[in-house]
Amino acid sequence: MDCNKAVVTFSAIRYMVGSGSYGVGCVCDWVRDNAKEFNEGQLETAIRIISEELDRHRKFGEVRYEKEWLELIDFLKNRA
Repeated sequence: MDCNKAVVTFSAIRYMVGSGSYGVGCVCDWVRDNAKEFNEGQLETAIRIISEELDRHRKFGEVRYEKEWLELIDFLKNRA
């Protein structure tokens, strides 16, 4: 995926981890639908961002939609 698309994707992930809005599902679906465009480094970056953001938000309490984010990590790892 090109640089601009990657920046927007990673920004959306960072913004939505920890959110309780319907946007989480939209971002997770978009990432899954476009995962074939990710190169190896982008896959690793997406997984790292999700993991780091989950850890950061866990420090402040329960993470909403944690199951969905963990499922997305598994999907991306299997895509790699």
